[in-house]
Amino acid sequence: MSIKYKPRTLSGAAKRVAQLQTQRDERESLLKQWSSDRIALAKLAATGPAFVNPLEAIAAVKLRDQILMKAGMNPDGTFLQSR
Repeated sequence: MSIKYKPRTLSGAAKRVAQLQTQRDERESLLKQWSSDRIALAKLAATGPAFVNPLEAIAAVKLRDQILMKAGMNPDGTFLQSR
């Protein structure tokens, strides 16, 4: 449960509005990036040729490899060796 914000001054309210706008902009950019990453991974998983631009294909492979590394896996699907 959040506490309702009650500004004490007009400048304080303006700062809060600016903070909220910044948060909104950051969230929108993250959602756009997430959406484009999802599309790239879906194209990578497609059975036929889905990429027109080879640079997009390379970027999608790098994204997939990064996700697998975070999950403790190699790009070929095997698990990383623990030391």
